[in-house]
Amino acid sequence: MHTQRLNVWPMRWRSQMFRWLGCKVSRETVIAGDVFIEGTGLVTEGLVIINFGVFLDAVAEIRFGPGSGAGHRALFITATHDIGDERSRAGGNRHAPIEVGAGSWVGGGAIIMPGVKIAPGCIIAAGAVVHRDTEPNCVYAGNPARLVRKIEGPRAFDPDRRRHGKKLTPPPSSTQQ
Repeated sequence: MHTQRLNVWPMRWRSQMFRWLGCKVSRETVIAGDVFIEGTGLVTEGLVIINFGVFLDAVAEIRFGPGSGAGHRALFITATHDIGDERSRAGGNRHAPIEVGAGSWVGGGAIIMPGVKIAPGCIIAAGAVVHRDTEPNCVYAGNPARLVRKIEGPRAFDPDRRRHGKKLTPPPSSTQQ
């Protein structure tokens, strides 16, 4: 398990540094400064943006689909614990993976809890606390996060749409080690 802050490295080197640490980060991934990661479970596919101050508890896998990203100071927490007895309410630790679907955006300060799957095309509002899976092409906000509207028509996520001449949904095993 590794704990790293890579803000001392130029942005163009950060995704390479994460690969050296054992994460499966695509070459197109953009990692801003002051990103904190614990563990080697970060997996990115295609163009992914991880903004300033994001916290990644990557002891279990955190997977970002192509075209997805995370705003300033978003938290991705894979660790939780069982409820213990009266001597210590924090029981045994366990970890559950997090998935951020293709084309989704997690707003600044949002908290994504263990085991959550954010469906493709979702927007998670700034400061939202997501503790359940989401539906595709929807906006979620609040604590706990609730569906506030569906995204329909031409703004809905389409995995066959292209960006910069590349399909947003890559073929399997497109991540670089």
